[in-house]
Amino acid sequence: MNNEINLQKNNNNRDWTDVEWMQEFHEFLQGKIPEGMICTPLNLTPEQSSLIIWYLQEHLPVFPDNIYMCDECKDMYDSYSEGCYYDIERKHYCGGCEDNSEAAYCYDCMDNVWKKDARMDDDEDMYYCEKCKIEQQKMTQQKMTQIEKINEILNAVTNHFGISIQELQDNSREQNLVFARMITAHEMNRIGLTQYEIGHKLFKTHGTIWYYIHKYKDNCEFIPV
Repeated sequence: MNNEINLQKNNNNRDWTDVEWMQEFHEFLQGKIPEGMICTPLNLTPEQSSLIIWYLQEHLPVFPDNIYMCDECKDMYDSYSEGCYYDIERKHYCGGCEDNSEAAYCYDCMDNVWKKDARMDDDEDMYYCEKCKIEQQKMTQQKMTQIEKINEILNAVTNHFGISIQELQDNSREQNLVFARMITAHEMNRIGLTQYEIGHKLFKTHGTIWYYIHKYKDNCEFIPV
């Protein structure tokens, strides 16, 4: 990324990034005098230093406005390449500190949420707002219902033809097995599975599943219940 800070004099650190220059200025305001300079240190707090930098970003402007002070470690960071800001917490975090925040983004809609209220699963680092949490629960229930329907279809077809699921999934071209796969593909498609999903269940290509579904009416009359 190109620097926005233009140096007016030669400097030994001309290859520094904007973040490095602003970090040095941030530390200077807190009392750390750069080598070769002689002056009375200001000894400001990190928050006071950040306020001065914000003024120089927003009102003059002198500094690029994509660089902020992390409210956790108090160092400067480039928001174009790392970090985050949470409105509900009113805090900035660099990439190394963002996990320390008590807030997070909703995994679906990206709204700010409190981690303690938004975690869906203790084993997953995923958070949802109340609206998206309800939608996720609905989707989970629908998925479970679909799994039950898939099992019902498989049981009905295998029981009717007197075959095993392994035989249903193998590559035999025996007529009764082909008919069984056609019926299975048709019924799975009827409950909302895509041709790719059906192919995954039956160990068949997308093209084969397309053939089964489109040939169903011409070849099969049995519909499992």
